[in-house]
Amino acid sequence: MTDPITTESRLTAFVQDLIERMRLELQVSLESLPDGLRVNLSGPTPNRSFAGRARRSTRCQHVVSAAFRDALPDNQRIVVDCQGFRKAKDRELQQMARYLMEK
Repeated sequence: MTDPITTESRLTAFVQDLIERMRLELQVSLESLPDGLRVNLSGPTPNRSFAGRARRSTRCQHVVSAAFRDALPDNQRIVVDCQGFRKAKDRELQQMARYLMEK
């Protein structure tokens, strides 16, 4: 008897298929967060521009969120991060918040 397919494995396969259809050469990895999962996309696809990474992250985020809306509990979410764009933005916002708290 085999184990049931987990949300994580379904999510990984779904995102891999999605980026292949977008003709991007990116690898998919998952990272557990306190409030859900982060889908990290990385690879040799050229960094055409900072805005390009943002657009790819946003596009994938919308599709993945719609497809897996009911896969996680209500207090959990899935975040798609293309080549570290969102992680860098999260760090930037945290630094700004710390700076403003110090003021």
